[in-house]
This record gives sequence, C-alpha cells and structure tokens, in this order.
Amino acid sequence: MKSIVLCSLSLSVCLVGQSDETAGEELWNESAKELSASFGVGYKQNVLYSEIAPKDSKFSYANFDGYAKGELVGLGAAWSLMGSGDVRHFTDVDNVPDETFIIALGKFSKSVGLFSELTAGTRYLYISQAFDATFDILDERTAVLRAQEPELFLEWRSLLWEFEYAFNVSSARMYFKDSANDFETDSLEFELNYELTEKSLITLTLEGSERAYTDLEARSAVGLPISDSLREMDILSVELEWERRFSLANWVGDYGIEIEFSERRDPAFGYYDRDRKKVGLEWALKSHAWSFDLDVGYSESDYLVQIVEDGDLRSSESWISSLQIERRLNEAWSAFINLDLEVEDSNETFFSYDSNSILFGFRLQ
Repeated sequence: MKSIVLCSLSLSVCLVGQSDETAGEELWNESAKELSASFGVGYKQNVLYSEIAPKDSKFSYANFDGYAKGELVGLGAAWSLMGSGDVRHFTDVDNVPDETFIIALGKFSKSVGLFSELTAGTRYLYISQAFDATFDILDERTAVLRAQEPELFLEWRSLLWEFEYAFNVSSARMYFKDSANDFETDSLEFELNYELTEKSLITLTLEGSERAYTDLEARSAVGLPISDSLREMDILSVELEWERRFSLANWVGDYGIEIEFSERRDPAFGYYDRDRKKVGLEWALKSHAWSFDLDVGYSESDYLVQIVEDGDLRSSESWISSLQIERRLNEAWSAFINLDLEVEDSNETFFSYDSNSILFGFRLQ
C-alpha cells in the first residue's frame, strides 16, 4: 500500500505562569505554551509513488506547531491543546495539489486518588495527497486522496505495583471526498509500562479495533462485490517497545527498538485478510546547539487470500528511513535538514516504488 506522509512532532514545554495570592490566579498557577514555524525548500524523487511513471520535483515547505497546557490546581485537573500543520507545494509536476497534513488534539484530565488519572479528549486529522493511478504509460493519471477524521477518546491511567497501565477507548469516522469510501472505527487499547532501570523503559501495547464502511460492499474470496453486504474489518495488534536514555558529556539522548505484529480479518469471506510484521529502530542525540534524530523501519505484509497474476499470494516488503539534523543559530532561530528514504517491494503489479526526499529549512520558535 502506498504510504501516507506522516508527520512526527517533538514539542518541549517551558513553564511561563507563576502562582499568585489571589484565588482566581491560583486556580491557574501553572501553565505552558510553545509555538514554532518552519519553512524551507526541498527535492523529492517519485512524488506520486509510481512504479511505471515516476516524476521528480522541487518543492517548497511550510509548517506550524503549537502547544499549550494549563492546570486547574483547585480541581486537581489539567488541560492541553496541540496542533500541527505541514504543507509541501511541488513545482515540477502538473495538476498535483499541495501535499497537506494537519492534526489537532485537545484533552482534559482529572486526577483520581493519588496515582490515577481520567482523561477525555478529541483529535482531528486532515490529509491531502496525490498518488499515481497510471496503468498505461501512454495514459498517465493521478488520484488525489483527501480525507478528514474526527475522533473522541477516553483514557484511564494508573499504577499497579511497579507497573503503569492505561486503558483507552475511542471512536472515529474517516470522511473522504468521495463519501462512498467513508468508514467508522471503534478501538480499545491497553498499555503497560515497566521501568527496568532509572534510564530504561519497556512498553507493551495491545489494540483491537472494528472498522465498518458506510457504503462499500463486501467482497467474495475471489474479489467480486457482494450486494446487500457492507464491508467490515477487524484489526488486532501487539507491540513491544524498549527504550533507554543516556548522557555523554554535554549530550543527552535515547535509543530504542519496537516490534509489532498485526492481523486484519475480513469477516465476510476473508478477501482482505492480512498479517503484518514491523520492526523499528530509533536513535536521538541532543546538545544545546545540535540535535540528531534517526528512524529506521522495516515491515512485511502477507495477504492470506488475495492472489497476484502469477498465482502466488500477494505480499510486500517496506523500508522507511529518516534522518533529521538541526543546528540552533540563536535563541529564536535554528536551521535543519531532513532526509527521507522509502522503498516498497510488492509482487502485485503497480505497487512497487522508491521515493526519496531532502529538505533544507529554518525554524522560528
């Protein structure tokens, strides 16, 4: 499957509010906020993730990140707001809209007893991205994905012996430009954290979700639409992550590994059944003036029913790597460079591609 551009946020928090003698200000005696804006230029190979008609292009880039939080001390509660927007405008390809990613998150948390917390929140996601839809090199075509997803969630977090655990329930609906593709997702997640040492943490996450399409029909085992039967999918995933913090002279950092297995099941005739395995490595290093972030991920997808042209079951392998280097210029400005590499290898026709990009920019915060 052609991947959607993802945005990774790293937001620091600094206290800017102080307690006061008056009751009104004492209620809000701790708060924080941070804003940043980034802009730059870059070059991307295979903008549309095409196997047979790749197109390269220069692009301009703009980003906005914002974060704010506050504590209602008198109520033992807290609130937080976060937003990020990412836009890339490609100059060398025709009829391709700006690649856009927007996410917003708001939540309200209330302490329960000494060690527990109940959180309610909402999240909003917007995506706009173009893909190649060419099946004949003489008839090049482009498909545009535009979707938005509002979500509501409720989370309970607490301690049990030496473990920290959390339960999260959520409900979301993905809206597409073509409403026939809309679907709803209900999810339940359990997370368990354990500190192996003061600097190392292991996390186990179990998640199950049900996806129900509002108009798309289910398919038979050979892919034929089934009338009067809507498409549904059940998804179960297990993820194990280990991370460790370290310090060296004037540098601090962390590194970790995560392993995930997920299965998707089609309760109709199994046409969309798929197993996926993922492995990811992360490494970060930071000083007062420099920061380095490296991510490398590998995944395998095996379809249990779908068959490709040569008679084999459909399968694919993916490699995704990113390197971000940032240099602080002064208290307000920094310069950065991002390198992204993506390789998709599939035995299904039109689903293999390479896509790489480089981005230079400046950040104001």
